Amino acid sequence: MSRSYRRLIPAISAFLVIVLAVAAAGLPLYVFPATGNPKHADVVFVLGTPTRAKVQIAQELVSTGHADRILISVPRWGRWAAHNMTVCTAQLTYPVDCETPDPFTTQGEARMLRTYADDHSVTSAVIVTSVAHITRARLLMQRCFDGALYFRDDGVPRDLAYWIEQYAYQTGAFVKASFDSC
Repeated sequence: MSRSYRRLIPAISAFLVIVLAVAAAGLPLYVFPATGNPKHADVVFVLGTPTRAKVQIAQELVSTGHADRILISVPRWGRWAAHNMTVCTAQLTYPVDCETPDPFTTQGEARMLRTYADDHSVTSAVIVTSVAHITRARLLMQRCFDGALYFRDDGVPRDLAYWIEQYAYQTGAFVKASFDSC
């Protein structure tokens, strides 16, 4: 083994240790966040891009008596907006409110929940989002909403590329969130 390769071994080893430490530190934040199952909540709030999986969970929670109504955060643009117009306009046995937060961010959604709660006498909410988003969503929702919060992940299986992307994205978003208020 040449001398230059021997010099790389400590650097590569240090890099691998850092990667493993970051991965381990992120497990309780991104992979296994605290959730909770309420006996009952006033509203189920679907965050972010309102995927079919998230909307189905919200509908199941209402149909099984775990919540009274659904609030869906809907973007103004793109295929997600068009997809959710069906559930937003359907004649259901329970209320479904579709609103667009301003801005369309988790912080905007937290503010939207606060306003919605004031307007609809909401004191508890189940937040449905992707598993990697739960911890940061909790941080921001708690800043804006004084009621009881429960979290459900969308249950969608994830691949390694998703986890790598989310570790990077959510970590950066946590830094930003540390400077945000409600």
